[in-house]
Amino acid sequence: MIDLHCHILPGIDDGAPDLETSLQMARMAVADGITVTACHAAHDAGLLREHLGRRPRGGGRPAGRARQG
Repeated sequence: MIDLHCHILPGIDDGAPDLETSLQMARMAVADGITVTACHAAHDAGLLREHLGRRPRGGGRPAGRARQG
């Protein structure tokens, strides 16, 4: 199953507040049969820049952590 509207990205718009919540949401999606998600931020360039400016850089990427389990 494909989820075309999820709020799994950590710390962006009104989605998961942090990486751990994001990973928990990913595990729940897999348990529900989701095999693909389309993840994107809300379309507000100013708000997106503000959120991205507050995110840690580097190792906090959700995709790599999700593959680890």
